[in-house]
Amino acid sequence: MKKKTWTITSVLLLCILILSGCSDHSDDIVAEEKDTSVHKEASADFDPDSDTVRALVEATTDPVELMVWTSEEDQDMTRSIAESFTSFFPEVDLKINVGVEEEPMIQAAVLEDVEHAADVYTFVDDQIEALVEGGALSPIKSYFNYDPKDVNVPSSVEAASVDGILYAYPMTADNGYFLYYDKSVFSKEDIESLDTMVEVAAKEKKKIAMHLSNGWYLYSFFRGGGCILKRDGEKNSCDWDSAKGEAVANAVSGLCRTGVFVNMDDATMTEQLGEGQIAAMINGTWRAADVQEVWGNKFGVAELPEFTVGGRNVQMASFSGCKLVGVNPNSAHVEWGKLFAEYMTDEDNQIHRFEKRRLGPSNEAAQASSGVQLDPVIVALAKQSLYAYPQRVADSYWDPAAKLGEQLSQGPQLEEIPELLQTAAEAIRGNATTETEEESSEEAGE
Repeated sequence: MKKKTWTITSVLLLCILILSGCSDHSDDIVAEEKDTSVHKEASADFDPDSDTVRALVEATTDPVELMVWTSEEDQDMTRSIAESFTSFFPEVDLKINVGVEEEPMIQAAVLEDVEHAADVYTFVDDQIEALVEGGALSPIKSYFNYDPKDVNVPSSVEAASVDGILYAYPMTADNGYFLYYDKSVFSKEDIESLDTMVEVAAKEKKKIAMHLSNGWYLYSFFRGGGCILKRDGEKNSCDWDSAKGEAVANAVSGLCRTGVFVNMDDATMTEQLGEGQIAAMINGTWRAADVQEVWGNKFGVAELPEFTVGGRNVQMASFSGCKLVGVNPNSAHVEWGKLFAEYMTDEDNQIHRFEKRRLGPSNEAAQASSGVQLDPVIVALAKQSLYAYPQRVADSYWDPAAKLGEQLSQGPQLEEIPELLQTAAEAIRGNATTETEEESSEEAGE
């Protein structure tokens, strides 16, 4: 375990930090509900007696009060983790309050008044760039017991970073998609290749479903085929209208022309799954209960398969999604906030979060634990995380990508594809003229 060596200068600087004033948290909600199921012993990662932690404790002379914002569903768990944390430090006047702020709304809530927002808060990773730009996240350049970069899966570390700097603590890594398949139709060898799966499903007169007219899913083909899509300021860099992009689009169009690989949204998948028409589908953890209920002991899950592009096999990629914990740099107790964030996202608490809420860990050791390994859905998602990338795109991506996915799902001919890609890529890059702009230009010219 890596530890940071503290000098006298470090402790003096820390004392200045701790004595630097208090934030106004007049609306704090004091934790009262307790969950005694949380462990009271130091975890594999967390050592309250390490040199770095003791330096913080010894430098603390004033009361420490932290406000933590989490979702409604995480209130009881966060309170119990806070109770466990404070029990390690009886010599410190330490109080942790827990308030409700839903993760999709965190960005707006924090940036509305950064100076008086929560000291510690959970959020989804696609908000990190805006939070960093708004001065709402303290960079993690040191640590107390473990370096989050060393213990979490790479995709979650990337999701918690901006320009190579870590700004948050990974807490989960379970918002992604993978393959569900009927084990009575496909063998383990079959599911290694999407092309093979199409052949097998055709013989069984079954379908393979994916929501192609949704950019979140369509990305898997283009990223897998080596194409570029990334946010560049308020626009996107996108090379889908390249030779690589044409090869990928040709492959997707060819799969769709079979009539076996079909474009379906969630509602249609659920309906046709119940009717016995689907033998495989690409979706996320939220569909697990529905699929398992229908397939029973035929229920199978795995990472996404390979597909054929220009005569070579490539791995389907995916977007990843993580929940993160951030610390407000405006907090009067930034170091205590970071120590608590370390604790609430360590190996043991990630396992506990999985056991209580079935949230997939980002911590590699937690992923490998016996309980998590018994959950095939989380295991499949963890395997797919090796080919998953954080969602870092500007808003101009979503509508044109959805339209392109719809067009490819209809199986266009090869000669149609270059124009479809050029139109889509220009719009994705944010360079296309909108219909409203065109209408305004026409009116101005009359």
